[in-house]
Parts: sequence; C-alpha cells; structure tokens
Amino acid sequence: MKHQLIDQKCTAFANEIANVVRTIVLDALKTAGTARISPAKKTAQAKKSHLPMGLAPGQKRKPEDITSLTEHLRRYITRQPGLTIEAISTALNIPTRELLLPVKKLLAEGAFTTTGQKRATRYFAVFTKG
Repeated sequence: MKHQLIDQKCTAFANEIANVVRTIVLDALKTAGTARISPAKKTAQAKKSHLPMGLAPGQKRKPEDITSLTEHLRRYITRQPGLTIEAISTALNIPTRELLLPVKKLLAEGAFTTTGQKRATRYFAVFTKG
C-alpha cells in the first residue's frame, strides 16, 4: 500500500514537471519570432553585413569607382592635412574599409606621407615641384 502511494506521488510529480517544461518550451517557441535583438548584436550584425557601396557578397568594386574615390581622397587630404583615417572617414561619410585601398594606392605613388602608427597614422599631401 505504501509503495503504491509513493509510486502515485512520483508519477504525479513527474507529470507536473513534464507539464511545466512543456509550457515553458511552448512559450519560448511562441515568443522566438518576436524576440528583440539587443543593440550590441544589431551593431555586430551590421558590421558583418556591411559591404562597400552596397555590393553583393564577393562582388568587387569597379576600377572607375576606386579611381574616383582615390582622386576624391587626394583632394580632401590636400585641403585637410594631418587627419587620421577615422577622421577622414567621418568627414567624407565613407566607411574606413572603403578608404583603405585608395590610401594604399596614394601612398604607393608617393602622393602622401604619414606620421604615427596604426590608428594614430596621420596623412599629409606631398607637393612636388614642377
């Protein structure tokens, strides 16, 4: 008799736990579609999904676009010497990653000099005689 009572109590308790777990899981599934993404996650997702000038993944920029951006950057740094790439990016409203190739091209052709290192690098136009 005591064993039957214990079995009944254990079965009732197990059923109660199963019902509570089922309710929690169903509630979680119902709200999963309406869950809000935290601002930090949105920022991380935006950074990952950002592509230069709205290009599709794996698509390269056109040479004309790079040339145009390079000339725009050359004029800007000539007028505003001594800025960091972040300051230039903010002023021109162009993501830093889009400016990296034009900056490398201009440095390679000797149009600029730099001071500082890494994020503290500042860019200056080189004026040639002639």
